[in-house]
Amino acid sequence: MQTQIIPLRSHTYTDAQLLANQVGEEVTIAGVLRLVHSQNNPVVVLLHGSGGYREFIDHWVLLLNQHHFSTLVIDSFTGRGLTDVGANQQSLGRLASIADAYAALAYLKMHPQVDSQHIFLQGFSRGGQGALYAAMQRFAKRWGYHNDGFKAVASFYPNCCFEYLSDTEVINSPIRIFHGMADDYNPIDASIKYVERAKANGADIELFQYPDSHHGFDGKSLPTLSLLPNAQSTRNCRIIETQPGVLINKATGQPFTYQDPQIETGVHVGYNAKAATKAQQQLLDFFKQIRDKS
Repeated sequence: MQTQIIPLRSHTYTDAQLLANQVGEEVTIAGVLRLVHSQNNPVVVLLHGSGGYREFIDHWVLLLNQHHFSTLVIDSFTGRGLTDVGANQQSLGRLASIADAYAALAYLKMHPQVDSQHIFLQGFSRGGQGALYAAMQRFAKRWGYHNDGFKAVASFYPNCCFEYLSDTEVINSPIRIFHGMADDYNPIDASIKYVERAKANGADIELFQYPDSHHGFDGKSLPTLSLLPNAQSTRNCRIIETQPGVLINKATGQPFTYQDPQIETGVHVGYNAKAATKAQQQLLDFFKQIRDKS
């Protein structure tokens, strides 16, 4: 096993900048690369959530490494001077990790020990939103990976309260969403609606649902259930991109902000061992099937 901390050149965007195809500010972020083999490594890129790079992500890394997937965990916060954005979501664009994911993809495509045709993307919460929407053709084309980008995408409990222009036009790679049915941070209903829309447009996308499971149900380091009283949630919002870079709160008809009255605070997170075990197996089966058939 080779472990390296690597620098990645990315950009910091507001959502308006990214969606309007504007230029963001250059930034150097870090990634932790773990190579299982000396050559031809399939690699899973992992994007963390609003709380930053937490211990439970390393549990996923260990599992993936044991099953012969190398990993690159991106730290999207430290290089930007952040540690946790849960109580202040406007401190970083919700889609900023898309730029980080494509910076990682570009790095891995050139790495001599990586199987460049088997690079996967997996994200959690805010990072799950980034992973899910990184699969939009709109962004794949922007970074030059229309046909040979991420081999597959796995998104854990993403925020799907946003409806972006052309968000169901996705890359020709399978997408899977893993979501707890009791999630009061990023409600599963929004994920269900997105999957229905994407499927209707021909996407290879499926949603795995877990009863009695809250946000972070796969987080082995979390308690069974706890309250984050200051965490901001858009659970009562529907936010629509009406033109590139313009996000409108449907309830007010005005540009969306985190000061809108529909924003709520107080969410639950909690580990569910049964759901976590099932999700781990489903994720491994998903990635292995793709890796082993080609």
